[in-house]
Amino acid sequence: QYNADRGTDKPNPKYYCGRYDLAQAWPPSSTKKDGLKTEKEVSEEIDSRYGIEQDKSRPKKDAKEIAELLKQKGCDEYDLVLRQTVNNVQGADVLVLSKRLVNGDTGQKEANLDLYQAKHYNKIPSLNSNETTGAFSSLGVDFDAKDDLFETEPKAGSAGYSYKGTQKFVVELSRALDVSVRVRKRVVVFSQGWNSFSKSTSWTKFNFATGESKNVWIWTREMLEPTISALVTRSAMEIADGASD
Repeated sequence: QYNADRGTDKPNPKYYCGRYDLAQAWPPSSTKKDGLKTEKEVSEEIDSRYGIEQDKSRPKKDAKEIAELLKQKGCDEYDLVLRQTVNNVQGADVLVLSKRLVNGDTGQKEANLDLYQAKHYNKIPSLNSNETTGAFSSLGVDFDAKDDLFETEPKAGSAGYSYKGTQKFVVELSRALDVSVRVRKRVVVFSQGWNSFSKSTSWTKFNFATGESKNVWIWTREMLEPTISALVTRSAMEIADGASD
């Protein structure tokens, strides 16, 4: 069935699944809390912040290192978990880079970058709170609960900065991997269970269907095992080998 879906009788593509710790901030946090009101201001801030980031003593250039890693694996398809490791980040906590062979006969490929923002609160914030809008903004989504608005290509503000900053990483990945990469799924992950949302007066008004139509998702604790925990914890083999933080 795997090959039938691709219209080919060729052997299954080689597949790789792994993890890579990002050395740089994607994107680095903005220093302008009250600015970024125009697209021009956002672009200037991104250029400035990435310029400072590149001047720092970083051991690796992430896009190049990722391309080298995947080249060594020699796989047609992969899922590579990219984990942010520095604290000056204004974007997703975890990113998953995936490539699939869409058509084995023509060699058509598709590469996507999924974004995950994890939130751990004692109780879920209200739908209209700064915490909620900030979580969406980190994924490059300008969210307006009143109008059920999910703007996934914002031009300005905090969301616009995160969006354009992440797109800069997308461009570098596309160039290094020689394949067009696009942002696909954006997920805010809450540590609370689904029951907490169903009992929330404000969250019962959240339009999940509209969000999902824009590939913007809410995950609850029920989704955390084994998905997200596997993204951020080291494997038993690494522990056995005595890997240190």
